[in-house]
Amino acid sequence: MPRILIVEDDPQISKSLALNLKFSGYETKSAATVSDAWDLLKDEHFDLMCLDIGLPDGNGLDLCQKVRDAGNDIPVLFLSARTDD
Repeated sequence: MPRILIVEDDPQISKSLALNLKFSGYETKSAATVSDAWDLLKDEHFDLMCLDIGLPDGNGLDLCQKVRDAGNDIPVLFLSARTDD
């Protein structure tokens, strides 16, 4: 079963994503902070990361760069409520 890491600090959005993905046949884990996401990525394998840009302890873009610098080529889908580029 494909595994997806949801990195989102809004609990309702995170739960909604996880529930919809579960019904579509995916296993999910959730993290609300950059730190928690990094810990999960170091210890577990994921097939995709759904990543919010604005997180309470950092920026999702910076986390993505850290993941790439560590040699992890996990596909990343950015999710954000931002309206600017």
